[in-house]
Order: sequence, then C-alpha cells, then structure tokens
Amino acid sequence: MVDAIHPGVTADTPLTAKTPVQIEGLSITELPFLGKVTLRGDACDKGFADAVKKVLGVALPTAPMSSAQKGSIRVFWKAFDEWLIWTEADGQTKLIADLRAALDGVGKAVVDLSDYYTVIRVSGSLSRELLAKGCALDLHPRRFTPGQATGTGFHHATIFITLVEDDTFDVMIRWSFADYLWDYFADGAREWA
Repeated sequence: MVDAIHPGVTADTPLTAKTPVQIEGLSITELPFLGKVTLRGDACDKGFADAVKKVLGVALPTAPMSSAQKGSIRVFWKAFDEWLIWTEADGQTKLIADLRAALDGVGKAVVDLSDYYTVIRVSGSLSRELLAKGCALDLHPRRFTPGQATGTGFHHATIFITLVEDDTFDVMIRWSFADYLWDYFADGAREWA
C-alpha cells in the first residue's frame, strides 16, 4: 500500500507476504491498514456522549461486549470508559482530529493504534471450529452473537474478537503476534484442506 500522507513510501504489514487461506468452509484473510483508535471518556457526561455521537454518527455502545456501526465506522465497547473505533484505511487521522476538536475542553483520551494492530478475518462454516482450537471464549451461536466483541486469549496471544455476521469473525492482534496467529490459523485449517 502506498502511504497517502508520505507519497512514495510503501507500507507492509507483518502478513503482507502471506497467502490467504481459501478452502471449502473456511477463509482466512487480512484486513490491512484499518484505522484503529482508542477513545476514553465519561459516557455519562452528556457533552462527551453528544459530541462523540455527532462525530461518529452513532451513539457509543455502553453495554459490555456490544458494538455499533455507521458506514465504515465500527465502535466497540471495551470498558465503562473506553471504546475501540475502527475506520477505513487511513480514516483514523481525520477521525482523531474531529474527535479532539469536538471534545475540546472535555476530559478524554484519543489515541491512534493503527500501526500497532492488524485484523485477520476468519469466515465460513468452519470458522467457529477453527477459533475454538485456541480460544477460551465460548463462540457458540447462542453465546456469541453478531455485533458482540471482546478481548480474550488465543493460545499464547491476546486478541480482540468480534462476530461481524454469522460465521464471520474479525480478530485484531498486535503486529508482533500477527505472524504467529496467522500460522496457527493456517495450520489449524490443514485438517479440512
């Protein structure tokens, strides 16, 4: 990907050289360069909540494991005063500026995490089985439903996982663990190849 801010600079992720896994019932691909922003503040403060809603176009989710979406903006509850926001590639720069301007004078933290994490999409009828191999979270459809998201462990790595729709999961992982997790997924998928 060519960096829009620094023309001529080519950016790669730790997974750029990986070949997507495509087998019957399972697909593993990277969603590279999504913008990722952490927002902290007091959702009970009407000024904070209203300003954030105006910028995002959607109210902050306030229940554990919940999320909200408006267009390319996905907002995930992480704690009573913390949210993770995903944007389209390079959308985080404008989002951060807009949030900081809208929240001027209001207690908040707005931090760009985009270069710290990548997202791996695991989808297909075998996705839950693959993820169950290393995830302690109960991913059964009765327990983990579309729109839910949470941090959890996966084997030796810490992940943030969300169910986009039935059998489509997005897994956010630190860049330093991305290669490890990808290889774990790819190896786990070999039994169905």
